[in-house]
Amino acid sequence: MDKEKMIIGNKGKLNLDNIEQYQIELLKKQLKRLIRESNFYREKFKDVEIEAIKTYKDLTYLPFLTRKEIEENALDLFCKPIEEIAQVSQTSGTTAGKPLIMAHTYNDIEKMSLTKKKEFEVYGLTSSDIIQISLNYNFWQGAWSSHWGAQALRGFILPAAGSHTARQIDVMIKLKTTALIATPNYLLRIANYIEENNYDLDLFNIKFLIAVAGRLSNSGREYLKKIFPNAKIFIDYGATEFPTFCYQCQENSNFHHIWYDLYLIEIIDPLTGKQLPPGKEGELVVTNLFKEASPVIRYRTRDITKIQIFTNCHCPYPYPVISGNIKRLDNMVKVRGTLLFPEQFESIAEKMENLSGKVQLLVEKSGHIEEVTLIIECLNELPKETETKYKTIFLNYSKNFIGLRLKNVEFKKMGFFPDKYKKVLIKEEEK
Repeated sequence: MDKEKMIIGNKGKLNLDNIEQYQIELLKKQLKRLIRESNFYREKFKDVEIEAIKTYKDLTYLPFLTRKEIEENALDLFCKPIEEIAQVSQTSGTTAGKPLIMAHTYNDIEKMSLTKKKEFEVYGLTSSDIIQISLNYNFWQGAWSSHWGAQALRGFILPAAGSHTARQIDVMIKLKTTALIATPNYLLRIANYIEENNYDLDLFNIKFLIAVAGRLSNSGREYLKKIFPNAKIFIDYGATEFPTFCYQCQENSNFHHIWYDLYLIEIIDPLTGKQLPPGKEGELVVTNLFKEASPVIRYRTRDITKIQIFTNCHCPYPYPVISGNIKRLDNMVKVRGTLLFPEQFESIAEKMENLSGKVQLLVEKSGHIEEVTLIIECLNELPKETETKYKTIFLNYSKNFIGLRLKNVEFKKMGFFPDKYKKVLIKEEEK
């Protein structure tokens, strides 16, 4: 508690000098441990003088960690003997490469549980809540982090997983679920099923909706509020490589507060690797300050965002924040010399009525010819005149602001995209 007061101060204002000093202390402690216990990190840091790291700028003495290194050195990155490993998680492998395996010790799980509990408490959940976790458990970190947090909260947990929508709704009604945790896509599918099957909305007792592993469009939020009018909606950002990373700002849903005692973050130019100042958009680099097993040090996340040190919010933990408008470098594709991100079109779709915000770029290559079709998911079937209007908007946006003519814009009904899907599909004509 004394350390917390020292960093936050009596008036709840961040003391940046103290935070930097505190994080550097934690980093040095972590680095020394890793050099003792990990063959991988011992070799990686053999030329690093740990005591020379005194400020954030000195982080450049440390080499970056890449996704490929994790993929190729999973067991060495456990950093603990197998008998000390409690559980492993695995990435989906949807965005890039093969699935990554990340390990946790029991101490790691306890720390993540308490941090997730703290996040839930910020959102307003208590031990009295009935928490339905509609996420596929298996190896997915998002489901387990939510489960551990709900356990630490001592809530009533419904481990419903992520299928059998009719049964999910039946459980929600019978057991009077108050908090529903699912992917954005599955939250919308549940809401859509409720509407299409004419359920009495008074049967539901939902107070909290927590969307894991994705974003919600404005239309998506409005649609969920239509079905669950008393629910507060939150977005949970993180990754298997850096679990329990942050929580959504209470006053601005476009920002996420970072747990500074767990993670040190940087923003770099993705091309040069140089550090960028707050307010500049670049690649998020994450360093784990607490994990015993599979800790990542200067990990290049391939996520594009920016740091904003302060927000004028009244959140109980006023930590540094990152923008929630996150793009994936893995989703970037170059077509006819122009760089495209699906997120460029998502940012438009999210603001338009009856669109879920989910898009996909279908890139077709035939010889020297490259064509792009934009596929967009709808919450409900669009009237013909609305579809024509929206199509014109996207065609003009791509031509005038991105500098690329689209071949076509197609609209698909709700459920066309699964929870995890590739946002860029490339089809090459066989020769």
